[in-house]
Amino acid sequence: MKKTIASELHCFKSGCALLRQVFDVPADATEASIAPLPTQSPIHGSLKFDGSTCQIVGVSTIKCETNTAHRARSISDILRANAGKGIVELHYAAADGAIVALEGQIVSADGTVLVFETHLRALLAIPVAKVDHVKGALAAVVSESTPPAAGIVVKLNPQPKPTFLELNVLSTDVTWTASYHINYDESRMIVVFSGDACIMNDAIAIDGAFDHVKLMAGNSNIEMAHIVDPMANRDNVAEFLAKVASKNSVGSPAGMFGAGAFGGTSLYGMSQMPAAAGGGGTQQPVEAPASVNDLYVYTFSNVLIPKNERAMVPLVAPIAMPFTDHYDAEVDVTHSTGSDGASHHVPVWHFIKFKNLSSVPWTTGPILVTETEAAANGHLANKQLICQSLVPFTPVGADLDLKLTQTLGIQISKSEAWSSTTQTQLIDRNTYKKHCCRLYFTIKNQKALPVHLRLKVHFAGDCVKASALISKNFEKGGRNGVNLLRIVEFDLMLPSGQIQIVTLDLELWLYA
Repeated sequence: MKKTIASELHCFKSGCALLRQVFDVPADATEASIAPLPTQSPIHGSLKFDGSTCQIVGVSTIKCETNTAHRARSISDILRANAGKGIVELHYAAADGAIVALEGQIVSADGTVLVFETHLRALLAIPVAKVDHVKGALAAVVSESTPPAAGIVVKLNPQPKPTFLELNVLSTDVTWTASYHINYDESRMIVVFSGDACIMNDAIAIDGAFDHVKLMAGNSNIEMAHIVDPMANRDNVAEFLAKVASKNSVGSPAGMFGAGAFGGTSLYGMSQMPAAAGGGGTQQPVEAPASVNDLYVYTFSNVLIPKNERAMVPLVAPIAMPFTDHYDAEVDVTHSTGSDGASHHVPVWHFIKFKNLSSVPWTTGPILVTETEAAANGHLANKQLICQSLVPFTPVGADLDLKLTQTLGIQISKSEAWSSTTQTQLIDRNTYKKHCCRLYFTIKNQKALPVHLRLKVHFAGDCVKASALISKNFEKGGRNGVNLLRIVEFDLMLPSGQIQIVTLDLELWLYA
């Protein structure tokens, strides 16, 4: 069949993609074949044909045997490409480490063993891994037969006029992930933010580019991702029923990012994925991302993504945005029951905060942060890696807090002073005694400028007094023994070179 509307791909982060193709059906046609199917891993129940413009009588399967060819990329490929041909010179390493030179003909070669006939008619079996040199009039293309693939024949009632047939199929082994970069200019308090999407296609083979690629940001429930549609997979009935009985959904974080049916692909490891063969597409999304049932859709046109290749398309055009600094420290004394008399260092992390001023929301993905100073001649120079961090979903107009580095310019030490009271109470037939704890935080700002520090303390019990203003005080849920778990936060402005001591008085009940 002649394709009239180029293929459209709706790609989810969960490892699935919907392929839509529309085919031209000539007048009076009694059948239309799609052989082979563009994907050999359609999800059970998703292989559908739209016959709204033609009458479908039935659908049957056919087997397609195809040959593939690719350029030789290794010694193994070269040996297979030149089976039956004469070789002027072949070198391999013998068991004793000596290099042996041969002249003759390659009889056969698989991935591990080369069968070689020398010019003296001797047959040798040589490990392919030991071959390091081949010389002759060599072919550079490997031709291989692929296992039989599934094709589809759609039976039609003849129509007096040309019509159309639409294929819709959900396939596994296709995914995408976002990857971001910011250039950080501390002197001007500006970041330049940009983002790309890397599309990974290990399943779908079509001729040419996709007319439209829609990248879906969100979490969709897919119930049958572990079962290939029986129209494409000729399992016997028992095997098919066994797979149906083993329910497996990818509509969850474990399915999206775990080592499951999609090879454990993790978006956290793909900050700087280079564009491989393919790519292209418009330089901006064709339309503003739409919100559809909790999904955000980024649309691109004319994107070439051959099977088993990767493509990169621009997700966020570079945009300069102002930022503010703040520093965060977090302490957990939930399980503390007494002082060891020591002072403990508390790490402080540097964050920057900026607003999404671009025209698109930012979906979850890793971000590479660099700092670049402009050279005197106007060229960029001295690019310095700052960190790699993670961007959570950030709508247009929302703020993003980005964690950068652990700072040495702000020092915090924590110590505890404990005392017990005479108050007791009986809870669930156990006697508990009230204890008091005073937390001391000694904070020193060694930076040249004043800084904003956010200090967060996790504890069990009640907060009865603090030496600084508490900005947040809330229960975080759960208990440690009979004490509620709580969090308090302080927002502190620290002058340069100053030392500030913050105290926090707690009361809690401990088993007597």
